[in-house]
Amino acid sequence: MTETASNFQSATQPGALFNADLFFTALESGAFTVLRFPEQDLPDVVYLEQLNSALYLDKPEVVDDYLMVMERVCMEAATPADSVDAIRRMLQEH
Repeated sequence: MTETASNFQSATQPGALFNADLFFTALESGAFTVLRFPEQDLPDVVYLEQLNSALYLDKPEVVDDYLMVMERVCMEAATPADSVDAIRRMLQEH
């Protein structure tokens, strides 16, 4: 099963939330993950995975830049229902 098909299958499960970035707005900044922890005293961390290494960014001013990008992507991303429909169409085409 391809990664896209696997992610799609997970996104259609109860309790899952998946919003596709159909216009690839995140690509200009590269892929990243914001790690948030339930403990209030632990700060957010940005995780950047690379071919042979990974970076964890924890300086607040750097994390804030990534949070602004994440907010923009969330605002421009398709709704969960539209995301599932778009992925379903892509899977049928390929």
